Amino acid sequence: MANHINIHGNTAEAGATQVNNMSMNTTYTIHEIDRLCLRALQCPPDSLIVKNRLKETKDKLHLESIKWVFQSQDFRRWRDKDDSGLLWIKGGPGKGKTMMSIGIIERLLDQRENPPLVTYFFCQNGDNELNTLGSILKALILRLFNQNKGLKECLRRHWDTQNSRFEKDLTSWRNLWDILQEILDKCGNQKVYIIIDALDECQEDGISKFLTTLVRTGLHHPSRIKWLLTSRPFNDERILLTADDQRQLNLEVNLDHVKGAIKSYISFKMRELDRLWELEPEVRDNIEAQLNQKADGTYLWVSLACKKLEDVRPKAVLEEVQTLLPGLQSFYHEALIQISRRGSKSLRILKVLSLAYRPLHIQELESVTGLAQQDIDIERLLSECESFINLRNDYLEFSHQSARDYLGGGKASAILKPYKSYGHEKIALNCVSYLSRELKVNLLDIKLPASTLDDLDESLRHLQLAKVNYAAHFWAQHVEKARNTIDIQRSLGENGAVSKFVQSRILEWLECLSWLDSTSLALDEMHRVMTIAKAKSPLLAFLQDATRFLQRHSHIISHWPLQTYSSALIFSPKESLVRQMNISKVPKWLKDPPFLGESWSSLIRTLEGHADFVTAVAFSHDGQSIASLSGDRTIKLWDVRTGGLQRTIQKDPSSWNDGVLFSPDDKLISSYSPLSLAHIWSIASGKLQMKFETQADDAAFSSDGKHLLTIKNSGEISVLEVSTGKIVHRVASRYDTSKAALSPNGKYMALGFSSGDIRICTMDGDVLSILAGLDQLSHLIFSPDSKYIGSWDINGAIKVWNIETGDLHHSVRGYLLSGYLSLATSFALSPSGRHAVLGCDNGDLHLWDLISGTLQKILHGHTNRTAVLSFSPDGEYVASGSYDKTIKLWAVAGDVEQTRNAPQVLFVSTNGNSAVALCQENNSLVLRDSAKVLSSWGDLQDFMITTVSLDRRFVAWSERGKVYLYNTTEDSSITLEGHEWSFVSSLSFSPNGYYFASSSGKEGLKLWTTEGNLIRKLESPDFNGEWAEAISFSADGKYLAASFEKKIILWDVPELLGAPRLFSFGGPRSDFPQTITLQHYVKVLKFSSDGRSLLTDQGLISLDDILPANQKTTSTSSLGDLWVGDRWIYFGESPVLRLPSDLYRTPYDARDGHIVISSRDNQVLEFHIDRVSLKQALKK
Repeated sequence: MANHINIHGNTAEAGATQVNNMSMNTTYTIHEIDRLCLRALQCPPDSLIVKNRLKETKDKLHLESIKWVFQSQDFRRWRDKDDSGLLWIKGGPGKGKTMMSIGIIERLLDQRENPPLVTYFFCQNGDNELNTLGSILKALILRLFNQNKGLKECLRRHWDTQNSRFEKDLTSWRNLWDILQEILDKCGNQKVYIIIDALDECQEDGISKFLTTLVRTGLHHPSRIKWLLTSRPFNDERILLTADDQRQLNLEVNLDHVKGAIKSYISFKMRELDRLWELEPEVRDNIEAQLNQKADGTYLWVSLACKKLEDVRPKAVLEEVQTLLPGLQSFYHEALIQISRRGSKSLRILKVLSLAYRPLHIQELESVTGLAQQDIDIERLLSECESFINLRNDYLEFSHQSARDYLGGGKASAILKPYKSYGHEKIALNCVSYLSRELKVNLLDIKLPASTLDDLDESLRHLQLAKVNYAAHFWAQHVEKARNTIDIQRSLGENGAVSKFVQSRILEWLECLSWLDSTSLALDEMHRVMTIAKAKSPLLAFLQDATRFLQRHSHIISHWPLQTYSSALIFSPKESLVRQMNISKVPKWLKDPPFLGESWSSLIRTLEGHADFVTAVAFSHDGQSIASLSGDRTIKLWDVRTGGLQRTIQKDPSSWNDGVLFSPDDKLISSYSPLSLAHIWSIASGKLQMKFETQADDAAFSSDGKHLLTIKNSGEISVLEVSTGKIVHRVASRYDTSKAALSPNGKYMALGFSSGDIRICTMDGDVLSILAGLDQLSHLIFSPDSKYIGSWDINGAIKVWNIETGDLHHSVRGYLLSGYLSLATSFALSPSGRHAVLGCDNGDLHLWDLISGTLQKILHGHTNRTAVLSFSPDGEYVASGSYDKTIKLWAVAGDVEQTRNAPQVLFVSTNGNSAVALCQENNSLVLRDSAKVLSSWGDLQDFMITTVSLDRRFVAWSERGKVYLYNTTEDSSITLEGHEWSFVSSLSFSPNGYYFASSSGKEGLKLWTTEGNLIRKLESPDFNGEWAEAISFSADGKYLAASFEKKIILWDVPELLGAPRLFSFGGPRSDFPQTITLQHYVKVLKFSSDGRSLLTDQGLISLDDILPANQKTTSTSSLGDLWVGDRWIYFGESPVLRLPSDLYRTPYDARDGHIVISSRDNQVLEFHIDRVSLKQALKK
């Protein structure tokens, strides 16, 4: 009897044994997904914390002084009436706008009857976490979540659990706006107040577009969604107050109210101070009069003046008040003069703080100012500069934006002149110098090579990184700001500070950014320096190489910081400057690391995120975005430069589409299919704009974008109006066609016939030219610029014509006739008509130079068939979509890339020192040891599955449904009877070379002797005639495992051979075969050296609950196994080296400390791993 074990979700069926330790497939609770979402959202500090901090900084809230606001007609109409959705409070600096905002927020929160939701944000110019549109919207969303946990569903639905990221780019404020609108819609009838304070301090160019979006799309429900903005007068204010549902409260117009409020505020402050002084009434009244006279309608001046008076002796108060100058600018100027007279380092720090891109943590001061930590007296700094800065949560921040404005103005420049050198150039060089000293390999001393941010306590991580945080983020921005200074120009030279830092600490900096969850910034920061580096300089060459390095490895670096020094370095080419200058930083347990090719391949980056195969790819007309369509019913938009996911559009689950294209203005995207309806989606919102009652084999927008044109292979054309969805014109074909295509500009159609001829017609059906095509026409396609038409057949023959002249532009004979065995599955033409690219069923891309008629290069990378291809508008890049669920971006330019022979089987020799590969070379099968040919077999046709015994005595292969077994020592071969005309899927030898297993769908799984005798056909109640994806014997030969679709079946080999079985009394049952059901297909399958686990491409499966206790095998080593699974090289149960996507599910073998892997471009990579050293490193 056979036991059946189910490990879906790691749970066992009734009466079955549970299998534990199954690999990497993680499930998350809703709470865990919410936590991941919020961390990935990278919210600024909670606005509640910011509000409380402002209340401390800006003095105690005095509600009496803003009572007039609550009584104003504009405020009351905004708050209470159903026709007013926006209130704008406008006033100059120091007028008390922020304290008004706080007072309004707290008054709204105090409502007990039908309490509203109140979300708010305080912009602060000097803090990059609080001065962007993204920060505003993220904080508003976070405040709503904190008040209503159920609203998190709106964010959760955009989370891609499989890839641990959002399905759209949430660094874009437009995408955040869409999510905020979803949340507000979900609030139902509950009233929501949204307050944004100091909007003028937002440092983004898109503020006018934001205000336009707010006015046009955010005020549709004024009865329940109410916005309040405060700001100084600013350039974009004209966008506001364009309708009756928008109100304004101008503090300059209401100056009498403001002065009255300030008078009330001064009386309040005097009562507080009088408790310290106990002054005579006459003196007190005199001081209060002086304050009223000098306040100049400014709350801030009163607050700063009273703060200054707190430390004055009672008898000297009146005299001190009389010396105070009226107005904020005069007050700041006098304060700065006083600081300069003390001759301290405070002026230097003030200057640096005024140029910093955000408030500085006290531990960051050394890296930015260049002052040693022991020379920075924080208490003295705060005492001397109390009129300018405050300390909150260990961050130094300006008490008000006006203080920062003053320090950056002309009046302060004369006092700060001695500190002129402490501009952006000095800050940049201080940051670079500090990072050069402090950064190191494995900055946080983490022991596990696969550690992620989730493995570390967030508060501890930020504490450890506090000193380098600012410098790591902003050094390049300061370099760019000071690009024209002599110091920066020198620093970019061959021996300059910036040049040395970049070339010696690039990996440590990338690791640091990864721990700070900021790897996405690295490309921009490097680009800043590249734009000012000298032409042909070593620095520029290095940065260009570093850009390629980061493009290829950014996913790995951002997810697993320590893999920067192993995976990213190793899987870079030999000529990479980053690799050459940093190869010594590879972990010591990795000996003689291999390299992946001589130079960077054409592959720029891999885009991962789809849950099913990719059916279409297209470039936007500006070349900045790629759209991909997948069987998972989503359209994803990607940033070409960074590889970042911009947006995911969820399609109708019932619809199926094969094509995707952008509108001429890149604002809309259309999907279409011959089996489903055509759709149009808004790129900005991701929402469905229109559904058309028509199917299509090809589609194009009209040049003005007003119409979508579709065509079927039958030749039927439909003209669809984008704005209404109406079919305004439909023309049935006049001809019996087999293929059809539309030009991207919507002006031409191409009709293909079974005869191979092609007709180029206008959209009215007028024939422009008749072209002599191919005998087996497979597809028609226009070039992106609509100037050329190309056709190809299943053998890869290509013909390209000029549309205007009808002349044959280029012709290439079929590549099947040129010795390449893979079938063509996709085709694309470059805009110039010079290049064509063919996708193959094995995942390769063949790039042809049509002018010379030569194959320029074969591009390896996909692990499954290439389904779709698209050239960029400039013809410099090709995007490919594949059944392996990825999109890859390739460079067209470059040298011809070497094509190696693909290893069919790869294993480590018995001495553990060399790799042995069984390769296909033309129509021959070759057994190689390094460069040496051991044996070869020629004149083979269509051979598929191959394998070789561990001792190399036997080689087996399948050819046209037959299995051949070759004895290398006797130079003889036999044909195994029983697999005739049946697809053979897998072959495997036992370790001792006595037995041999084979699988085919028709004949099943069979066990043979290596003499060619059938021992028996293997059976199981759970075996239904499927072919085995993989077969493996245990190291001692006692067990045989085979994977079938989503299950693994385990047999007892001695039982199969008829040997008596020993039962283990009191232990687990030893009935065989045993079946393990899985969640995924297993393509790679091996036993661990001790036989107690299965090592698969989906992870490790423990067999402890299956194998009898008294049948444990003895491991040959106390050290863990090396194996490959889930895109990692594992040491025992610990992942230690991440593999790039093109090494996934390729042949590999491991013995002792030697592991060999085949890459998709058929290079054999050998890894020598010191397992003793690795074991010690993991235990540190």
